[in-house]
Amino acid sequence: MKKVVGLLAVTALALSACAPSSTSDGGNDDSVNITFLGTSDIHGHYMPWDYSLDEENTSGSLAQIATAVKEVRESEDNVVLIDAGDFIQDNSSELFQDMNPHPGVSVMNDLNYDVWAIGNHEFDYGMEKLDKITEQFKGAV
Repeated sequence: MKKVVGLLAVTALALSACAPSSTSDGGNDDSVNITFLGTSDIHGHYMPWDYSLDEENTSGSLAQIATAVKEVRESEDNVVLIDAGDFIQDNSSELFQDMNPHPGVSVMNDLNYDVWAIGNHEFDYGMEKLDKITEQFKGAV
């Protein structure tokens, strides 16, 4: 089911790029606005801290992204949140690979991510661990 939802989301996005532009003279407007929000290359940057350098890093942690997502969802009705991969690797996040629930995936679920596209670094710990981690995700993989 997750694969079907993910495929539908990607297909809808691709088809929307192909649709001709049009304007309405009035009448019955059945259009729906959808806001797509995307993250990519989080690389374990869950908090605004760089653990390898032991210093603050405010360049877009998941904590900061959560605030932005909340603000958009408060002002928009139809929001689709997508991550484009490389979410669970780096910034000492390898320490969490065996945790269940995985803290990064727990946050993704709390933020109601709809789709998680697996990036190349999700495979760094092997398929067995990746399968265990992605099974915890509530959205489409």
